[in-house]
Amino acid sequence: PLEAERARAAVEALLRRHANLRVAICHEGLERPLQVVSREVQLPWREEDLSALSASEREASLAALLRADREQRFDLARGPLYRFTFVRLGAERQRLAFTHHHLLIDGWSLPILFDELLALCASADGGAALPPQHPYADFLAWQAGQDRQAAAGAWREALAGLDAPTRLSPAAARATPQRPAELVEATLPTELTTQLEALARAQGVTLSTVLQGLWAVLLGHQTGSDDVVFGITVSGRPAELAGVERMVGLFINTLPLRVRLRPDARLSAVLGEIQEGQSRLLPHQQVNLVDILPGDMFDTLLVFENYPVARQQLSGSDPLRIASTEYHGATHYPLTLMIVPWAGLQLRFDYHPERFSRAAIEALLARFVRLLEAASATPEARLRDLDVLAVEERRLLASFSGSASAGREATLPELFAAQAARKPEAIALVLGEQSLSYGELELRANRLAQHLIGLGVGPECWVGIALERSFEMVVALLATLKAGGGYLPLDSDYPQERIAAMVAEAAPTVIVSSVAVAAKLPRGLPLLLIDAPATQATLAGQPEHQPRPATALSAQHPAYINYTSGSTGRPKGVVALHAGVVRLVIEPNYVRLSSSNRLLQLAPLSFDAATFEIWGALLNGATLILMPPGPVAIEALAALLVEQRVDTLWLTAGLFSQVVDLAADSLAGVRQLLTGGDVVSVAHVQRLAKEHPRCRVINGYGPTENTTFTCCYPVQQAEALGESLPIGRPIDQTAVYVLDPWLDPVPVGVTGELYAAGAGLARGYLKRPAFSAERFVADPFSREPGGRMYRSGDLARWRADGVLEFLGRADLQVKIRGYRVEPGEIEAALTQQPTVAEAAVMVREDGPGGKQLVAYLVAAGAAAVDLDELRRDLGRRLPDYLMPSALVLLPALPLTANGKLDRRALPAPSRSPGEFKAPRTRQEEIISAIFGEVLGVERVGVDDNFFDLGGHSLLATRLVSRIRTAFEVELPLREVFEARTVRGLGVLVQAALVTDDARHLAVQGEREERSL
Repeated sequence: PLEAERARAAVEALLRRHANLRVAICHEGLERPLQVVSREVQLPWREEDLSALSASEREASLAALLRADREQRFDLARGPLYRFTFVRLGAERQRLAFTHHHLLIDGWSLPILFDELLALCASADGGAALPPQHPYADFLAWQAGQDRQAAAGAWREALAGLDAPTRLSPAAARATPQRPAELVEATLPTELTTQLEALARAQGVTLSTVLQGLWAVLLGHQTGSDDVVFGITVSGRPAELAGVERMVGLFINTLPLRVRLRPDARLSAVLGEIQEGQSRLLPHQQVNLVDILPGDMFDTLLVFENYPVARQQLSGSDPLRIASTEYHGATHYPLTLMIVPWAGLQLRFDYHPERFSRAAIEALLARFVRLLEAASATPEARLRDLDVLAVEERRLLASFSGSASAGREATLPELFAAQAARKPEAIALVLGEQSLSYGELELRANRLAQHLIGLGVGPECWVGIALERSFEMVVALLATLKAGGGYLPLDSDYPQERIAAMVAEAAPTVIVSSVAVAAKLPRGLPLLLIDAPATQATLAGQPEHQPRPATALSAQHPAYINYTSGSTGRPKGVVALHAGVVRLVIEPNYVRLSSSNRLLQLAPLSFDAATFEIWGALLNGATLILMPPGPVAIEALAALLVEQRVDTLWLTAGLFSQVVDLAADSLAGVRQLLTGGDVVSVAHVQRLAKEHPRCRVINGYGPTENTTFTCCYPVQQAEALGESLPIGRPIDQTAVYVLDPWLDPVPVGVTGELYAAGAGLARGYLKRPAFSAERFVADPFSREPGGRMYRSGDLARWRADGVLEFLGRADLQVKIRGYRVEPGEIEAALTQQPTVAEAAVMVREDGPGGKQLVAYLVAAGAAAVDLDELRRDLGRRLPDYLMPSALVLLPALPLTANGKLDRRALPAPSRSPGEFKAPRTRQEEIISAIFGEVLGVERVGVDDNFFDLGGHSLLATRLVSRIRTAFEVELPLREVFEARTVRGLGVLVQAALVTDDARHLAVQGEREERSL
């Protein structure tokens, strides 16, 4: 029995003993130390009598009372930051609720307070003999005298190079918490707790260190990072301060714990590093880390409640004792793991439901327990060998991954010859009003192949293909393969430097081109002009039967080589095999291909989507509709789709959105629309599904190194899509793994790096053995000797239904309008200029035109940077898709506190037009109107920059198309990047018109001369 008056007297005596509790505390943001205000405050004391209620009513009323008390907020500026509620439940049972703000006291202080409170209550006159008091003010004085500059230096060194938080969930970076935190908890078996304690003793570390180390390992598994950081709480009580162990107040500190995870490191080594690091840094904890940490550095907090006061001390002596304690905390982080070691090890996961699902947290808890079991059973294991996956989860992931079974042994020319023999009269190619049958295509390809063999072409040889979309282009591709060689696409719109570099590396035996295209190629190349009279005469005399290469062709021989952007500034050639193309288009499980299909050939030959278009049609007996050569206008594309009854086509994500926006009606007859190469707009997929429900949208994902497609996602219910379109499941003869840094599968719902294996895998990079070895690595899951897998650098995660979601890149590589872009290649081209000291390139999406490449430059010394000249030089080095839309000159590149480039601080290009200057001529009026139409801008002046207003290469293609229609002139796309303004394009149009007039007069004069 305890009377309220006696309890209140004990509380008041306790507060007099601890002066810092009975005064107001002023909390200035996150600054420490807290300012203690000396004025007294009235004791907030409340009494409730529930003893007259029934047992059930008492429990309900008590629960409601305590809930309301927890939800009542404190006033930080006025204080006090605590309150007491005395509740009488019966003659011999009372409840004293002590509620306090977390800034007032820490967990270590609570047992001290409770112990003293019980002693004061038990003393009839309140004169209990208590230990000597050491005031909290002693700690504040000690804290003020610490060397904060030295502490800041120690922490900056410890956190050097750490610029991004370790996020368990992408949602953890978003979603402001609106609901109370939720709790998932478990108590470890006694045997496991004993084993973990034995592990700590054997390694000479604390149990807390063991749990911190294993939490770091789990974070590595969950995030795919080998450098993780999370928050920990420390007591904050300096050992050198006399009496600090009996002080009551706020000492606890939240610190970052950084752990580097080396796959081959032993757990014991990691635990030793953690304990040694904490011993080095804890003396420096009295510093405001907000000024040092780069943003919110961690999403998870680990709290180990290891108070030095045993719980038994809280029981007091009869008749006064604490019967029970309850935890009613709230996490200020997306996830807090609290470990309570008082009765076995209790694991409590407090999480924000907006950022994590309960199922995800329950799975995380199960994996942590599994990891604790593995570590206690094999304490000397390497980190990579500590398993977090149960057997059932491994089987599930294996069922998701697909099969890396060997591909068919057939080659492309064999399969095409079989199609041509089956139905030689069937139409293979259509271009405008012309068509070519399978039989005719076979004969023309055979004749050219015989000639190529005579020139020395065979297996492991390259044939350059420098032709526009035409029958001759397809003939040349097929003939190259029939001769046993592999084809090397050469886009004549590429800068001559780039073409020359590709030819120098690949060393093609011959380059098949045309008279018109060859004029745009570098000089000195081994050309075979397919439309030259001499070549036509030679081909007419060649045999028409199937050629036989000197060396037998197999499915493992190269079919083609595609050059992609290179991070070192040098493009790299991906060597694709016959087996990969066969696996892509023969009996595929992601699309229906048969002789009844009409496929569109739209993609440039240097873009691997053309592999699907061309061979998906020709190896299945379908009709391939060739888009006329030149830049593609949406209107012309839409008309062709309708006129030629195209039922299957591939569009890049950006072009797909434009067609849906501007010409959705043209897709009415399309039954299979594959898209990808970038993030696909869900809104456009949903609109297309609503307007043309019979059109099936398929999101195709895959790096060039795995032959066009690795995974595909056929959209079934567009209205049910979330924020993004998944990339689906692996296609046939393809295995996909989502792995952590140690090449171990990550659990469902966890981000990892995507690896691909199977018949689609390329041989590697041409003449780059070291780089090939880095990206094409041994497949630990393969049953075939020597099995390989490709490390994509893409981040992904499995959904519970076995569907993959794409989450971005692990490096700086980006996709823009279907092309793979390495910013390093553009940066290398920029820094080769003598006036440029530094360069950084990034993709911005905050402009009106969507994704745009923006280059940031720092001048070399006092050099003047001529941006127009710089842009022209880039045009001579880089293809159009690598050309930055904007060049931004900066005095210096922004850096993080750790000295790294701070990409988030790079400014958006200025898009505010200068002084408006109206068009002066009819030509400029028309071009200004075209600018406005293409960009969606109301008013465009003659000096307004197309790219500053939101333009990019895809919109530039539309601009060229509109100008062609308006003036009947053809402008190279590259010239748009150089001219950029209405004024500049007006000059180009005028020059083109004059040239056309002069050509017309010359032709007319020649005709008159012949007539005379």
